Amino acid sequence: MATRKATPQTGLKPRGMLPGMPPLERRIVPGIAFAIVVLHLVFATRYGWFRDELYYVACGRRLALGYVDHPPVVALLARLAGHSLVTLRLVVALAAAGTILLVGALARAFGGGRAAQIIAALAIALAPYELVIGHLYTMNGIEPVVWAAIGLLVAHALRDEDARRLVWLGPIVGLGVLDKHSASWAVVALAIGIAISPARRLLVRRGTLIGAMIAVFIVLPHALWQYENGFPTREFARVALDGKNEPYGLAGLLGQLLQLFHPLLAPLWMGGLAGLLAWRRFRPFGVAVLLVGGLVFVTQAKAYYLGPAFTWLLAAGGVVAERAMQRRVGRWLVPAYAAVAVVGALALIPVAIPVLEVPAYQRYARALGMLGETRTGEKTRPAALPQLYADMHGWPELAATVRGVVDGLSPEEREGAVIFATNYGEASAIEHFGSALPVVSGHTGWWLWGTPRPAPPVVVWVGHREELQRELFADCEERARFDHPLVRAEEQDLPVRVCRGPRVTLAEAWPRLKTYR
Repeated sequence: MATRKATPQTGLKPRGMLPGMPPLERRIVPGIAFAIVVLHLVFATRYGWFRDELYYVACGRRLALGYVDHPPVVALLARLAGHSLVTLRLVVALAAAGTILLVGALARAFGGGRAAQIIAALAIALAPYELVIGHLYTMNGIEPVVWAAIGLLVAHALRDEDARRLVWLGPIVGLGVLDKHSASWAVVALAIGIAISPARRLLVRRGTLIGAMIAVFIVLPHALWQYENGFPTREFARVALDGKNEPYGLAGLLGQLLQLFHPLLAPLWMGGLAGLLAWRRFRPFGVAVLLVGGLVFVTQAKAYYLGPAFTWLLAAGGVVAERAMQRRVGRWLVPAYAAVAVVGALALIPVAIPVLEVPAYQRYARALGMLGETRTGEKTRPAALPQLYADMHGWPELAATVRGVVDGLSPEEREGAVIFATNYGEASAIEHFGSALPVVSGHTGWWLWGTPRPAPPVVVWVGHREELQRELFADCEERARFDHPLVRAEEQDLPVRVCRGPRVTLAEAWPRLKTYR
């Protein structure tokens, strides 16, 4: 009987590889995706609105071709979803389900059978990174499904040496960039990986070129908006890299990735990277991951920018795990590892999704050593919640505090007055939960929107910066002070002042109020 040999291009056994494909897992993988959607929706309102969700709703009220800190898709979807927290979070929950399905399909495209598809789908579903971004409505929640779709199209093209499907990269990449600019990293890094591989001819095929033109056509209006507004996103990114993000070394980057994707999943995605670099046909994926990782490290960007690439790594890791199961030791070792990894991942679900009430979560987090101290001004007190969950509390109460101050103004003072909030979260919350006065802020996108009243005689100022208030106004009287036991330090002990006697108009002071940090 003739024996099968490993293919020279992938190093894998030809069974289920080229030219045919393994069967598609049609039950368990969709079941995992469905369960994740149910999980997110059941606990969608356990806490409250997240800071960024309120901001995106504010952006949705001011539809544009671009914003200071993000492209337009996330604002457009927020506008279409309305003001319902459940509807907004349903959008990213469905994106998480789509990511799971595509990762399973990508494992199949890499040559994986049923076990590989299930392992890969389960790994991405339970990764803390994916659980967090699949629960909160942000542009990050949509990005992984874009990367997974790009990966699936490119994997089929490399596998079949056929660029016809790559025409679909046009709308996927175009809309992906309009969701988050870093979606372009995926296609650029893959193009470089393909260019240095034997498959480089795919880059000049008709399907590829048409797809590229479609992507450029979709992104062009946003690019023109950036140009007309002085490239505000570039300035925002530069400010963030200069001061907001903490510097880290290689060990720091690895530590962050272990947190984002759970230490127990590390053998899977590391094995996936090794597999992608070893399989000649799919080596462009391994090169692309290294390029994106290098970009994140060199720019000292947040580690989660590398997160969408893990859709490729975990898909490949599922294939590596399945191949290991075909060996004698792996028959029991891989299932044992998978069981431990799943149990460990399930244990961290309360850290990623608010499945517990606050008191129960606090006990759980303290047992894990996850709650430290927070500082505000000269005060230090135990942190009630980590920043992720703290940003889901206190917003209705803050808006109510500001409304109380506004209600205390005389009719004459209220005429022409505005509310100035220190940051985008406060401004968005005050507007969302009801305000009798226009709300303005100098933070991120709010600064670019300007002020509808260039010279208000009275400004209700929410937040600190007392020195700046004294410079701009003859008198600032504190009328209230907002505090909440669960909010982050930035919103603790927050003064609300009524400022009168402007020394300059708000329009004249506007350049000084610009804050992109």
